[in-house]
Amino acid sequence: MDKDGNTRAKLGQTADETTGFFIYDKNGKSRVELSLFAGGIPGVVLYDKDEKPRAQMTLSREGEPDLVFNAKDGDPLAGLRLTPDAEAHFYLRHHKGGNPHLDLLVAEDGMTRLDFTDQEGKPRVRFGLKADGSPGLVLQTKDGKIGWSIPEK
Repeated sequence: MDKDGNTRAKLGQTADETTGFFIYDKNGKSRVELSLFAGGIPGVVLYDKDEKPRAQMTLSREGEPDLVFNAKDGDPLAGLRLTPDAEAHFYLRHHKGGNPHLDLLVAEDGMTRLDFTDQEGKPRVRFGLKADGSPGLVLQTKDGKIGWSIPEK
């Protein structure tokens, strides 16, 4: 408690079985949460002055890190994610609905690629470099087939 008798920090468990350490501002609003979420997923959440989650860092069940930045309404707009296959993904999303989005990734096989997805989240344009340094550009149809590519496939 602070000098005015306001709770500024609490250790506890929420209704959804999240166990954590919660920090509040002088107005009693949640601002920081260090928690073990349902399913055993550890994470840190930063809230804005309206108690909306704006940034969060978690570890997946496989132990891979995930960093997400949210719009004021909670939609994820940007993030950095590592996969169990040792791929690194940096993504940007449209504010409403998450699609279309842009995904920059470094794959396990050493390929570096930039993917543009359509409204349904399907990759439509892929531009990248293979591990040997050779470039490629692929335009895909709505059903995922290659419509055009360099080099030709």
